Amino acid sequence: MHQELQKYKFYSQALLISTIVTIGIILIFFMSYSYRQNLKNAERKELDKLFTLTRTLALNIDGDVHKSLVCNHLLKDEIKTSTENKTYQKIHKLLKETQEVNQLETPIYTLFKSTLCNNNDSFKTSIFFGVSSDDQPIFRHEYKKTPDCLINKYEVGTEVREYQTENGRWLSAFFPIKNRKGETIAVVQADSPFDQFISKAQTKLFYESVYAFLFIFLLAVIFFIVYRWMLKSMFDINVKLEKAVVDRTQKLNQSNLELQKLTGKLEVVVAERTKELELSNRKLKSFAHVASHDLQSPLRMITSFAQLFKKKYKDTVDEDGKVYLDYIIKNTKNMAELIGDILATSYLSNENTKGVQNINLNEIVARVTSNLEMDIEKYNAQINYNNLPTIRGFSSEFLQLFQNFISNSIKYSRQGVFPIINIESKKIENGFVIKILDNGKGISGEALKNIFEEFNRGDAKDDKGHGIGLATCKRIIKEYHGELNVSSLVNIGTTFELTLKDRDFANTSYEERVDASLGMALKN
Repeated sequence: MHQELQKYKFYSQALLISTIVTIGIILIFFMSYSYRQNLKNAERKELDKLFTLTRTLALNIDGDVHKSLVCNHLLKDEIKTSTENKTYQKIHKLLKETQEVNQLETPIYTLFKSTLCNNNDSFKTSIFFGVSSDDQPIFRHEYKKTPDCLINKYEVGTEVREYQTENGRWLSAFFPIKNRKGETIAVVQADSPFDQFISKAQTKLFYESVYAFLFIFLLAVIFFIVYRWMLKSMFDINVKLEKAVVDRTQKLNQSNLELQKLTGKLEVVVAERTKELELSNRKLKSFAHVASHDLQSPLRMITSFAQLFKKKYKDTVDEDGKVYLDYIIKNTKNMAELIGDILATSYLSNENTKGVQNINLNEIVARVTSNLEMDIEKYNAQINYNNLPTIRGFSSEFLQLFQNFISNSIKYSRQGVFPIINIESKKIENGFVIKILDNGKGISGEALKNIFEEFNRGDAKDDKGHGIGLATCKRIIKEYHGELNVSSLVNIGTTFELTLKDRDFANTSYEERVDASLGMALKN
């Protein structure tokens, strides 16, 4: 045990160190990321501010007035003070007030192309300063280190990310000044020193680093205290553990003796339950055989006499009569098949593997539609389905399942609204999800709570049912290890969602049923 504790001490120390190192690496990564993100966010915010500012100014400056100003004064430094020309003074005042309100450290200025007043293409296109918010004009000075995008985006304006001039690094934005014809006369440009953002981001990173290192130090202290406490506790636990082992060993020996006694009782219970299950199974099969024989005989009689009647009196019966006879013959045959399926489902799964078949649900819904033909015509119902899956099971169960859902949707449709029933399916692992949606009356939230209980009819006020249909559907779906859920909105419609798996995949074996019965017997 001492060696185990030493090993634990080594591993705990390694864990402590690795945890602190890992946290440190993560914090360093996030600090670096935060630095880059802060810089990016600050740059984005300042560019948005500059672009909004220049756009507002450009819309407030008359392009024709600005063109008249620069084209009437064609010499460099021809305007030397901001007050000697009224037009210059008016634009200068607007720029200066905007600079002061927005607390910009650098002047705002207008720029225009050298070809503005002389459209001769032989002239080299240069950019000159027009009006400036600075008190000292730089009228018609050439903008020597012009950003490329200023030329390319001159007509529409844009933001200018970090660029270098003889006076440092800058962020800028400009927007075109238009005349009454929509022609670009000049642009308004505003700048902001890029180094400010670097300084702010570095300052924020410094404080974040201090906080992070303090956190790591505090975490290391807490880990060390906890580690020392855990190590001391392990020695105390060691003594208690040795005593507990002795006590547990004595109890285990006593439990083994009691288990041997229970084994004899279990063998007797197994034999009794096995006999009871075999007897129940024989009775069930006997009943199914008798019931199917007694039911199928009169059905065959009905079918035979209906066919004989149709053959003998076909000339005396009108077209409606022939349709009714066909309907009787078809449905008696369907009932005979249904009785055969019910007989098949009465067997246990290990006795009835031949009865489990691949059931095409498209065919099942088609049979249901045929069975409910009169109701569908009466209510002018529309049933939409396509590409439903094929599942291994019994056709009688699926016939009963879908007939319950579809007949309910038709029966509880809204007055004046033709029933529309959509059946959809989706493949999931080991099975399918099937949704049955209608546009009927819907079910209230209170009724939904107990909708699957037997003899519970929810919101229904008529005498059209007994409240066992949905309970039967839930039991059938359980045989396929599935689930049945419902959602509904009053006067909107109802959606039933059921999950299904193949029946031979879902069925429990005969031995599992015996084990379940034995478990109940032991509890008793």
